[in-house]
Amino acid sequence: HCEADLSCPGNPKSDVLFVNGLEHRDEHYEKVSRLHGKKFWIGRIFKKEKISEWVSKGANQVILGYFYATVEIFVNGERISIRDAMTTRLPALVDLSKNSGKDLYVAVRILHDMDEPYPDSLGGTGVVTETQLEKFLRYAEFSQIFQPTLSIGFCLGLGILFLMFWIASPKRQEFAAYAALSLLQVPSQSMLIPFIWLHMGAYLYHRVNYILAWYQVALIIFLGLTISRIRTKYSMFFMCLAMVLPWGIFFSSWTTNQFIENSGHVYDYFEWSSYFVAVLLIFCQARLVGQKRGELWDPYREIKLYLFGATLL
Repeated sequence: HCEADLSCPGNPKSDVLFVNGLEHRDEHYEKVSRLHGKKFWIGRIFKKEKISEWVSKGANQVILGYFYATVEIFVNGERISIRDAMTTRLPALVDLSKNSGKDLYVAVRILHDMDEPYPDSLGGTGVVTETQLEKFLRYAEFSQIFQPTLSIGFCLGLGILFLMFWIASPKRQEFAAYAALSLLQVPSQSMLIPFIWLHMGAYLYHRVNYILAWYQVALIIFLGLTISRIRTKYSMFFMCLAMVLPWGIFFSSWTTNQFIENSGHVYDYFEWSSYFVAVLLIFCQARLVGQKRGELWDPYREIKLYLFGATLL
């Protein structure tokens, strides 16, 4: 407890956190990224007037957000909960219904022990009613467990189906591309499940996620190459190169923060660009096919290519 210790930042009468502790978010994140293995504090004052207004409207639950670290939560100097790695999938909460009509000093002591660059990135913060909180938690369960599990099952079945098609017709490389792209979604979706993150650890998790991001880009382009029937040796050379190169970064000295930032860049920019590259290849092939329509055994191949390219786009 911090109630009798003025040197404790969680004590409402201490000026360590609630008076002198204010700093800009960017400055805070830059500082926190260098505190691996150490403890630091964050805090917030909730004024009694605001609390009364919220409670009168039925909003008596404060969602502090998600913490990726071992944390202790203090309210008015009294420790109300301790959270560790096993509770990261659920948000931290403070109950306002028991407040006795005074300002609420909420302080969180964070042990930066999970190798996440920003253990207090929070997310989903707010003041809600118990009904809204229940809906929020149900949605969290759905998005973190049910949704990725359903996607894993669907993509696994689809990948096996196209793999069987490819085994039956090995010259149809597009079946191999479909199978590979579908099966890649199995580990990609698995990364969304908190259980996986907890047991992999942040160090390995973000490195694997970086590899999967590049594989996603490579397989989308590979799909475009196979649909447009680019010569097999060129397609396979591209795929071999794309599968090997990211591992050089995997074993590099990049920090976890660098892996997070660059994985985000791959998903935000390169993945979308890869779709346009694939579509461009397919449309170019469709145009070439249109010029030689009378020489082809499949008179509908041109329209098929345009339709597939448009769908991919």
